[in-house]
Amino acid sequence: MGKVFWTVLCFLGTVLFLAANASAQATVSGQVRTVTGVPVKGATVKLVTLNLTRTTDDSGKYDFNAQDGIRPFSGKQESPEYSIIARGGQMALTVVHGETFSVAMFDLSGKLVRTFLDKPLEPGRYTIDLGNAVKSNMIYLLKIRTGSGTVCRKFAPDIGMGFILSLMSNNSILTKSATVTAADSIVVTHPDYWGGLDGINARKISATAGTQNFRLFPSDTSATGWYASSMNFIFTPDTVGVSYYKTKVPDYAFEERETQREIQQCLWRLPADVPSGKKYTTYNCNVNATVTTGVAATGGNTLSLNPGYCNNKSWWEILGVQHHEMVHSYQQFYNTTGAAGFGEAIPDAIRALCGFFYWPTGSKCSGGFAGTYQTGGKYWYFIELKHPGFIYRVMNSANTGDISARVLAATGDSLSSMCTECETNGMPYTLGRGSY
Repeated sequence: MGKVFWTVLCFLGTVLFLAANASAQATVSGQVRTVTGVPVKGATVKLVTLNLTRTTDDSGKYDFNAQDGIRPFSGKQESPEYSIIARGGQMALTVVHGETFSVAMFDLSGKLVRTFLDKPLEPGRYTIDLGNAVKSNMIYLLKIRTGSGTVCRKFAPDIGMGFILSLMSNNSILTKSATVTAADSIVVTHPDYWGGLDGINARKISATAGTQNFRLFPSDTSATGWYASSMNFIFTPDTVGVSYYKTKVPDYAFEERETQREIQQCLWRLPADVPSGKKYTTYNCNVNATVTTGVAATGGNTLSLNPGYCNNKSWWEILGVQHHEMVHSYQQFYNTTGAAGFGEAIPDAIRALCGFFYWPTGSKCSGGFAGTYQTGGKYWYFIELKHPGFIYRVMNSANTGDISARVLAATGDSLSSMCTECETNGMPYTLGRGSY
């Protein structure tokens, strides 16, 4: 029978017992790919609170599991192996069975602040002086490792009183009925890739269990790289609406360049693949005061935006609209695929893929794949999650059949069956801002 650790909390003279099983749920797995579906090898995936890392394999996969010495909660209320009472600048450790103890403290980014203990201890009571390592207005992570397993706790030395809270548990007992849940963070990094404007290579998760897939963008900014086919962003004419836009997107020159890079990488694998006819010199943004209806429209390399929309919407929404519109400037075809909404729905799907739109996990498709904007976009995004790189493949397909034939050629799967699956089961997971 596995051991279960218990932690003692003291708060205003009241002693509460907390089951120390929170870190037991480290069973996260997933895959890291580029936005065109290419597996990313050698990416570092970090589970922040547990300070555990993995490196993706040739197929971009990673896995955190029980081999990390983190055992699932047994549900048994056994005798405590140790207890910790934290007050002000000291921690009192009571050891029931002698073994090696490691007690270390990390900040919320996972950076080690101080190691307090790492040696064998005989049964008995010990006092650990926190010294100047902690600040009263901050929250830290306390990591306790023994030969029996690892436990992580949040530690907040507030108002002269320290207390330890359970982390990421669905079973922890704080009172007779209350449960404690908290979000963890998982981060993916790679020297040759990044997470886009919205930082989709990092996200918070509600529990350390399940599948977390990531998409990264190649970070090539060389003269022959992705920037080589990016357009210079200019405002024509310089209307009052432009001031609304610049207020919401002050660093517009940088962010527009990044937006273009993200869109191009959704549609092509290499900069050289961008058709010469899509390599415009400038991208004209017309925020004209006479445009009073609708949101935005694109013709060639000119984007027209409603100034009232720019005045009333957020940075994220404005750049999301521009992700959609910029696809029109770069996409190879529009409404000639046998699905009336394909030309508007794919740009919305790419907007979501880049992290600027969100359909929650479990959100179901409805209205038909031929619908425009978000209606059809949800179907195409669902297929993209099921078959990474689908949008790239279908947009570059040499298949001359209708949209069903194009999808079959790009995925090997039936469009009708995938539509039914989305309508029945909904999104398997999500990417981008919605995962935060």
